[in-house]
Amino acid sequence: MTQVSKFLLSKDSEDKISNFLFETIANIKTKNDVSEFLKDFLSPTELVMLAKRLAIGVLVSSKKYEYKQISRILRVSTTTVGSVSGLYKSDGYYKKIVDRISANETSKKSLIQIAEIVASIADIGGAKASGYHELKKNLRKKRINNPF
Repeated sequence: MTQVSKFLLSKDSEDKISNFLFETIANIKTKNDVSEFLKDFLSPTELVMLAKRLAIGVLVSSKKYEYKQISRILRVSTTTVGSVSGLYKSDGYYKKIVDRISANETSKKSLIQIAEIVASIADIGGAKASGYHELKKNLRKKRINNPF
């Protein structure tokens, strides 16, 4: 779980540093630069968490998968699927981005690779990850039946 310092900032300071972050990200021009920045800036766990939240939105938008299936595919709790699904259904900017990704076949194929990476990461996890060995095999064999 992400941790926040116990030393609180004023609302004004929080707004200023948030805006600075948004401007910084908005000024990054290439996909490679975004990738390098995020890999340096975020922990591996934070990066995977963000990728999973994006993938949850794509699966929810497809209307082909139940929460339990999405939970199993992406190795997240059904509570996480529910909260991200609520975000998607709230009609905000997250929904716009997810719908844009869902409409782009190249992006969908990229998310297949993300699912494979998530399955590979789970391989490291030991006994609890045993189901993901099977998921990884299925993703490689049956790209047509793939959720992305």
